[in-house]
Amino acid sequence: MKYKIKFLSAIFCLFISSCATTNQEVDKQALLPLNYLDPAPKYNIKNFLDGNLEISAIVQDENDKIISSFSGKINGKWEENKGTVYFSYKNNNGKKESRTWLISLTDDENYQVIGHDFLSPAKGRQMGNVSQVIYSMSYEFKEKKDIIDFEENLYLVDQNSAIIIAKLSNKQTKLGKIIFSIKKSDSEKLKNSLSDTISLNKTNIKQPDSMNAMPNAEQ
Repeated sequence: MKYKIKFLSAIFCLFISSCATTNQEVDKQALLPLNYLDPAPKYNIKNFLDGNLEISAIVQDENDKIISSFSGKINGKWEENKGTVYFSYKNNNGKKESRTWLISLTDDENYQVIGHDFLSPAKGRQMGNVSQVIYSMSYEFKEKKDIIDFEENLYLVDQNSAIIIAKLSNKQTKLGKIIFSIKKSDSEKLKNSLSDTISLNKTNIKQPDSMNAMPNAEQ
Protein backbone atom coordinates (compact mmCIF):
# COMPACT_ATOMS: atom_id res chain seq x y z
CA MET A 1 0.00 0.00 0.00
CA LYS A 2 2.86 2.37 0.90
CA TYR A 3 4.54 1.78 -2.48
CA LYS A 4 1.24 2.34 -4.29
CA ILE A 5 0.77 5.74 -2.60
CA LYS A 6 4.34 6.71 -3.49
CA PHE A 7 3.76 5.66 -7.10
CA LEU A 8 0.51 7.67 -7.39
CA SER A 9 2.21 10.68 -5.78
CA ALA A 10 5.05 10.48 -8.32
CA ILE A 11 2.57 10.32 -11.22
CA PHE A 12 0.66 13.30 -9.81
CA CYS A 13 3.88 15.34 -9.45
CA LEU A 14 4.88 14.52 -13.02
CA PHE A 15 1.45 15.62 -14.24
CA ILE A 16 1.61 18.94 -12.37
CA SER A 17 5.17 19.52 -13.57
CA SER A 18 4.18 18.82 -17.16
CA CYS A 19 1.24 21.24 -16.97
CA ALA A 20 3.43 23.94 -15.45
CA THR A 21 6.04 23.49 -18.18
CA THR A 22 3.39 23.68 -20.88
CA ASN A 23 1.93 26.87 -19.41
CA GLN A 24 5.40 28.40 -19.17
CA GLU A 25 6.05 27.56 -22.82
CA VAL A 26 2.75 29.18 -23.84
CA ASP A 27 3.57 32.28 -21.78
CA LYS A 28 7.04 32.52 -23.33
CA GLN A 29 5.58 32.17 -26.81
CA ALA A 30 3.03 34.89 -26.08
CA LEU A 31 5.80 37.22 -24.94
CA LEU A 32 7.92 36.84 -28.07
CA PRO A 33 8.53 40.19 -29.81
CA LEU A 34 6.41 40.95 -32.84
CA ASN A 35 8.05 40.94 -36.24
CA TYR A 36 7.58 44.48 -37.52
CA LEU A 37 9.16 46.78 -40.10
CA ASP A 38 11.46 49.60 -39.08
CA PRO A 39 11.23 52.24 -40.43
CA ALA A 40 7.50 52.00 -41.10
CA PRO A 41 4.32 53.79 -40.06
CA LYS A 42 3.43 53.00 -36.47
CA TYR A 43 0.14 51.23 -35.83
CA ASN A 44 -2.21 52.65 -33.22
CA ILE A 45 -5.44 50.70 -32.83
CA LYS A 46 -7.26 53.74 -31.45
CA ASN A 47 -6.36 55.85 -34.48
CA PHE A 48 -6.80 53.18 -37.15
CA LEU A 49 -10.07 51.58 -36.01
CA ASP A 50 -11.76 54.94 -35.73
CA GLY A 51 -14.49 56.13 -38.06
CA ASN A 52 -15.52 54.24 -41.20
CA LEU A 53 -13.42 51.55 -42.89
CA GLU A 54 -13.96 49.06 -45.70
CA ILE A 55 -12.94 45.42 -45.53
CA SER A 56 -12.59 42.57 -48.03
CA ALA A 57 -11.21 39.09 -47.46
CA ILE A 58 -10.59 35.62 -48.83
CA VAL A 59 -10.86 32.42 -46.80
CA GLN A 60 -8.46 29.52 -47.42
CA ASP A 61 -8.50 25.94 -46.19
CA GLU A 62 -5.57 24.04 -44.70
CA ASN A 63 -4.15 23.50 -48.22
CA ASP A 64 -4.35 27.24 -49.09
CA LYS A 65 -7.28 26.64 -51.45
CA ILE A 66 -9.69 29.59 -51.59
CA ILE A 67 -13.07 28.40 -50.34
CA SER A 68 -14.97 31.66 -49.83
CA SER A 69 -14.75 35.44 -49.67
CA PHE A 70 -16.57 38.32 -48.04
CA SER A 71 -16.63 42.10 -47.89
CA GLY A 72 -18.08 44.63 -45.52
CA LYS A 73 -17.75 47.72 -43.40
CA ILE A 74 -16.26 48.61 -40.03
CA ASN A 75 -17.20 51.51 -37.80
CA GLY A 76 -15.20 52.44 -34.72
CA LYS A 77 -16.01 54.91 -31.96
CA TRP A 78 -13.77 55.82 -29.04
CA GLU A 79 -14.10 57.52 -25.70
CA GLU A 80 -10.65 58.02 -24.22
CA ASN A 81 -9.08 54.52 -24.08
CA LYS A 82 -12.27 52.50 -24.66
CA GLY A 83 -13.53 51.74 -28.13
CA THR A 84 -16.57 50.06 -29.67
CA VAL A 85 -15.96 48.57 -33.11
CA TYR A 86 -18.83 47.29 -35.26
CA PHE A 87 -18.23 44.79 -38.09
CA SER A 88 -20.77 43.91 -40.80
CA TYR A 89 -19.99 41.40 -43.57
CA LYS A 90 -21.62 39.89 -46.61
CA ASN A 91 -20.28 36.51 -47.77
CA ASN A 92 -20.01 35.46 -51.39
CA ASN A 93 -22.99 33.12 -50.81
CA GLY A 94 -25.12 36.10 -49.77
CA LYS A 95 -25.11 35.35 -46.04
CA LYS A 96 -24.76 38.40 -43.80
CA GLU A 97 -22.92 38.51 -40.47
CA SER A 98 -22.15 41.12 -37.85
CA ARG A 99 -20.17 41.32 -34.63
CA THR A 100 -19.06 43.88 -32.10
CA TRP A 101 -15.73 44.29 -30.31
CA LEU A 102 -15.25 46.24 -27.10
CA ILE A 103 -11.61 47.31 -26.86
CA SER A 104 -9.83 48.64 -23.79
CA LEU A 105 -6.28 50.01 -23.96
CA THR A 106 -4.25 49.03 -20.90
CA ASP A 107 -1.11 50.91 -21.99
CA ASP A 108 0.60 52.08 -25.20
CA GLU A 109 1.39 48.50 -26.22
CA ASN A 110 -1.31 46.24 -24.77
CA TYR A 111 -5.08 46.08 -25.05
CA GLN A 112 -8.00 43.77 -24.28
CA VAL A 113 -10.86 42.77 -26.58
CA ILE A 114 -14.28 41.47 -25.58
CA GLY A 115 -16.45 40.00 -28.34
CA HIS A 116 -20.05 38.81 -27.94
CA ASP A 117 -19.03 35.41 -29.36
CA PHE A 118 -15.60 35.14 -27.64
CA LEU A 119 -15.12 32.37 -25.08
CA SER A 120 -13.15 34.79 -22.91
CA PRO A 121 -11.60 38.28 -23.20
CA ALA A 122 -8.73 38.35 -25.69
CA LYS A 123 -5.34 39.92 -25.16
CA GLY A 124 -3.86 42.05 -27.89
CA ARG A 125 -0.70 44.06 -28.36
CA GLN A 126 0.79 46.47 -30.86
CA MET A 127 4.37 47.28 -31.73
CA GLY A 128 5.78 49.11 -34.72
CA ASN A 129 3.48 48.56 -37.71
CA VAL A 130 2.11 45.26 -36.32
CA SER A 131 -0.73 44.32 -34.00
CA GLN A 132 -1.61 40.84 -32.75
CA VAL A 133 -4.69 39.49 -31.00
CA ILE A 134 -5.36 35.85 -30.08
CA TYR A 135 -8.83 34.58 -29.20
CA SER A 136 -11.26 31.66 -29.40
CA MET A 137 -14.82 31.98 -30.62
CA SER A 138 -17.78 30.03 -31.92
CA TYR A 139 -17.37 30.30 -35.68
CA GLU A 140 -18.77 28.60 -38.76
CA PHE A 141 -16.01 27.21 -40.97
CA LYS A 142 -16.68 24.95 -43.94
CA GLU A 143 -20.40 24.98 -43.08
CA LYS A 144 -19.67 23.59 -39.62
CA LYS A 145 -19.89 25.63 -36.44
CA ASP A 146 -17.25 24.90 -33.82
CA ILE A 147 -14.90 26.55 -31.34
CA ILE A 148 -12.13 28.03 -33.48
CA ASP A 149 -8.84 29.49 -32.26
CA PHE A 150 -7.76 32.67 -34.07
CA GLU A 151 -4.32 34.22 -34.27
CA GLU A 152 -4.72 37.57 -36.01
CA ASN A 153 -1.70 39.56 -37.14
CA LEU A 154 -2.35 43.01 -38.58
CA TYR A 155 0.32 44.73 -40.70
CA LEU A 156 -0.11 48.46 -41.26
CA VAL A 157 0.82 49.40 -44.84
CA ASP A 158 0.22 53.13 -44.46
CA GLN A 159 -1.98 55.30 -42.24
CA ASN A 160 -5.05 54.42 -44.33
CA SER A 161 -4.65 50.72 -45.07
CA ALA A 162 -3.64 47.41 -43.49
CA ILE A 163 -3.44 43.68 -44.17
CA ILE A 164 -4.59 41.07 -41.63
CA ILE A 165 -3.57 37.40 -41.74
CA ALA A 166 -5.68 35.30 -39.38
CA LYS A 167 -4.62 31.70 -38.74
CA LEU A 168 -7.46 29.35 -37.79
CA SER A 169 -7.06 26.15 -35.80
CA ASN A 170 -9.03 23.74 -33.65
CA LYS A 171 -7.35 21.78 -30.88
CA GLN A 172 -3.96 22.69 -32.43
CA THR A 173 -5.06 21.33 -35.82
CA LYS A 174 -4.57 23.79 -38.68
CA LEU A 175 -7.87 24.60 -40.40
CA GLY A 176 -6.93 27.44 -42.73
CA LYS A 177 -6.58 31.20 -42.73
CA ILE A 178 -8.34 34.43 -43.62
CA ILE A 179 -6.52 37.24 -45.40
CA PHE A 180 -8.14 40.66 -44.93
CA SER A 181 -7.58 43.98 -46.64
CA ILE A 182 -8.74 46.96 -44.57
CA LYS A 183 -8.74 50.55 -45.71
CA LYS A 184 -10.14 53.84 -44.52
CA SER A 185 -13.18 55.09 -46.43
CA ASP A 186 -12.64 58.02 -48.80
CA SER A 187 -14.19 60.46 -46.31
CA GLU A 188 -11.84 59.27 -43.56
CA LYS A 189 -8.85 59.55 -45.92
CA LEU A 190 -9.85 63.13 -46.72
CA LYS A 191 -10.23 63.91 -43.02
CA ASN A 192 -6.76 62.48 -42.30
CA SER A 193 -5.26 64.36 -45.25
CA LEU A 194 -6.72 67.66 -44.07
CA SER A 195 -5.52 67.00 -40.54
CA ASP A 196 -1.98 66.26 -41.81
CA THR A 197 -2.03 69.42 -43.95
CA ILE A 198 -3.11 71.58 -41.04
CA SER A 199 -0.42 70.06 -38.80
CA LEU A 200 2.21 70.61 -41.52
CA ASN A 201 1.17 74.24 -42.02
CA LYS A 202 1.36 74.90 -38.30
CA THR A 203 4.87 73.44 -38.24
CA ASN A 204 6.01 75.55 -41.20
CA ILE A 205 4.63 78.87 -39.94
CA LYS A 206 7.54 81.05 -38.84
CA GLN A 207 7.07 83.27 -35.83
CA PRO A 208 7.92 86.94 -36.72
CA ASP A 209 11.05 88.35 -35.23
CA SER A 210 10.02 90.46 -32.25
CA MET A 211 12.26 93.39 -33.25
CA ASN A 212 11.05 93.43 -36.87
CA ALA A 213 7.44 93.14 -35.77
CA MET A 214 7.60 96.33 -33.67
CA PRO A 215 6.19 99.42 -35.41
CA ASN A 216 8.69 102.11 -36.38
CA ALA A 217 8.24 105.02 -33.96
CA GLU A 218 9.61 107.51 -36.52
CA GLN A 219 6.87 106.73 -39.06
